[in-house]
Amino acid sequence: MTKDSPWSGISNMGALDQKLYQPSKNDAEKEEKPRISEGKTITQVTSTNTPEATYDNEEVRMTLPLPSFTLDTLQKMEKEIFKKRSKENRARVRVTKNSVARAWLKLLENVKIDMNNVADEEDLYNRMKKTILI
Repeated sequence: MTKDSPWSGISNMGALDQKLYQPSKNDAEKEEKPRISEGKTITQVTSTNTPEATYDNEEVRMTLPLPSFTLDTLQKMEKEIFKKRSKENRARVRVTKNSVARAWLKLLENVKIDMNNVADEEDLYNRMKKTILI
C-alpha cells in the first residue's frame, strides 16, 4: 500500500482489531434516519428495537411553528400544573410544555370532528371548538 492510501494505517492490524472497528449490529439498528414528507416537514423517527417495542414507544420529532401566544399558554399551563402538584408528584417526571401539547393531541384522537370540506385553519379551529364545547 502507498503512504497516501486511507488504508495504510491499518495494514498491520490483526483480525481482532479489525473486528473492533466495525459497527455492531445494534448500532446500525439505533441509527436515526431523517425523513421528508410530502409537505416538506422534516421529521426523525427513533424506535426501540426491543421485543417489547410497540407503536407507543416510537418517538417522532417534528418542528412545529407556533404563534407566541400559544407558547405563552403552554408555559402558563406548565407552571400552574407544577404549582398545584403535591410534593410526591413533583419528585416524579416533570410535566413540561411538550407533555401538555402531547396530552391535547392524545385527547383529539378521541374527539369526532367534521373533517368534510374544511376551508382553512380557522374553520378547523371553529369546528374543533364547537365539538369540544358541546
